[in-house]
Amino acid sequence: MSSKSIPQPIVMKFGGTSLKDSDRIQNAAQLVSERKNQHPVVVTSAMSGVTSKLIETAEAALEKNKTIVSENLAWLHKVHFTTAKTPEVQKEITRLFQKLEEHFTGVEMLGELTPRTLDIICSFGERLSSWLMLETLQSLGLSAERFDSREFVRTNNQFGSAEISWDFTCPQIKKTLGPALKKGIVPVITGYIAATEDGQTTTLGRGGSDYSASLCGVCLDATEIQIWTDVDGMMTADPRVIKNAKPLSQISFQEAAELAYFGAKVLHPKTIQPAIDAEIPVKILNTQNPTASGTTIIKDSPQTKNSIKAIAFKKGISVINICSSRMLGPYGFLSKI
Repeated sequence: MSSKSIPQPIVMKFGGTSLKDSDRIQNAAQLVSERKNQHPVVVTSAMSGVTSKLIETAEAALEKNKTIVSENLAWLHKVHFTTAKTPEVQKEITRLFQKLEEHFTGVEMLGELTPRTLDIICSFGERLSSWLMLETLQSLGLSAERFDSREFVRTNNQFGSAEISWDFTCPQIKKTLGPALKKGIVPVITGYIAATEDGQTTTLGRGGSDYSASLCGVCLDATEIQIWTDVDGMMTADPRVIKNAKPLSQISFQEAAELAYFGAKVLHPKTIQPAIDAEIPVKILNTQNPTASGTTIIKDSPQTKNSIKAIAFKKGISVINICSSRMLGPYGFLSKI
């Protein structure tokens, strides 16, 4: 490898349940440390339950419900502040909460909660958790640096589910993260959030942190993208219903997409599609059982002796059978039904 080339990294994205408290963050950081020779790039989600609480608080501010706003802010602050270990990070968390409180006050005073404002409010989850991951990695002796993804991920202004500008974003990811990887630094990146050309905060919608991981993987030519969650992978069935369900070792992107459509919630396939198109393997792994092999999602999986790999289901579906001689031929009959 020449001195000018960027090492091929692995991307490690940690979901909210993997960052729900100090112990889980410590566990996630240890997993990163064990893979330091693979040049990890870390992508963080918000801590478990935080994004939902931010949205709930914003809606309470809109309704001028000061009690709910105050209670929720206290809960959010406690969750993050007590998890932080160093005065520097506690100071940063206090600063972010001052800004967050200003946004809630603005919503209350204006009596307006636009998609743009909600994106700004939702961005605080990842902005806070990334500081907690950073300090934990550093406490393990790793050289790590935090990056706000709004610096290099550009989108349109479709707030709530913004579309990425690949032509701008990929070169910026290489320009921003490449020097850190060359120096052996572990980049810690805020998942889910981005910015428009004029600097307005946007979010990438459902599964946005997976999308952030996919972006980084493609633009940095990663060897693998790891989605760390709280299950052993994609399963043959819902383990809450079928007790002897087993994880699938390998599955195609199309199969993963179909399972997700019918209720499997491990990931949102659209968010990893760029990585699949680039033929970068995506692994679903369990932070609580890291020795499990997990599920690898690839573009096309090989044929197996079992024609059925997994079963998924949806509740609350009604099936209506219609049988009538009137439907044989007449134009518009089915549309009327």
